[in-house]
Amino acid sequence: FEHKESERLKKLDEFKNRLFTNISHEFRTPLTLISDPIDNQLSKPYLKEVDREELSMVKRNAGRLLNLVNQILDISKLESGNLKLSVTHDNLELLLKQLVTPFKFKAQNKQIDFTYTIGKTENVWFDKDVIEKIVLNLLSNALKYTPQNGFVRFESLIKNDHVIISVTNNGVHYSKEDLQKLFNRYYQGDKNNDGAGIGLALVKELTILSHGNIIAHTL
Repeated sequence: FEHKESERLKKLDEFKNRLFTNISHEFRTPLTLISDPIDNQLSKPYLKEVDREELSMVKRNAGRLLNLVNQILDISKLESGNLKLSVTHDNLELLLKQLVTPFKFKAQNKQIDFTYTIGKTENVWFDKDVIEKIVLNLLSNALKYTPQNGFVRFESLIKNDHVIISVTNNGVHYSKEDLQKLFNRYYQGDKNNDGAGIGLALVKELTILSHGNIIAHTL
């Protein structure tokens, strides 16, 4: 009976995930189509400032929704084994600087002390999309949960031919129980936040996928 019940719950979970993925696909197309008309309106020089602010807000939120949908689809691909790495030889140091620099301006607006240290990693084999998603999710969460006048530290280096990325912040204190759940899907330590609990779960899954595959060998 326990075996049959376990199989039933597994099939139900697979059905829900499949349904969730299909719905996410349906969301993705209209969200993508929203962006171009908004950009077209924002490019008009005679646009009133109040209209520009409202359209910019629409664009930001449409972008957030699209990013959330893409993360859901990525997790579904990871579960089904359909998300494959695309490893190329490129300048990781340059990419990391491009990714972290915009967060410095966000941190200033929130009066957060944001610093980064990026080791010399010019000639490296890595998956650009995976690195982007990991870094952006970690930094976004770090800034979101760091209080005013707090700090965020980003560091990357190569150790034993592996890229080590570290993000540290202060302000939020988790119990040992919460820390163990922090990278679980849909888990939210703070029930009042506006996140969906997907970003850090995606970071965990991508890291597992990448381990041993996007090892950074310097040449």
